[in-house]
Amino acid sequence: MQMGDLGENLYVDGVEFAFFEVGKRYRFASMAAEDTGGVVVEITEKVEPCGNLCKLPYINDMQMQPKERLEKCKDFLFWLSQRDGLRGWYGRIIEGGTVKIGDKVSVLYPSTSTVLS
Repeated sequence: MQMGDLGENLYVDGVEFAFFEVGKRYRFASMAAEDTGGVVVEITEKVEPCGNLCKLPYINDMQMQPKERLEKCKDFLFWLSQRDGLRGWYGRIIEGGTVKIGDKVSVLYPSTSTVLS
């Protein structure tokens, strides 16, 4: 697997999967103490594996029979669903900007927004 294969737009290294929680807001900003800018993201939901991942060439090997490809896809999706941290989170941009390698991420505050049913 390569970065981007699973649809991630932002890869955060060095924090546990459980660091992020639905409804909380996080600031991604430079390490400079005076920097209060950056990007603010509110986590909206956990990403669940979907069939689009089966389009990856190492899952959908055209040299395999269709039944074998389907089984390989189902096994891959099951494997992903059993391991937190491989799929990540969906988030909503609250304050836009640029995120750079080496920026820090911090919890801003719990969101005041509500989930509509």
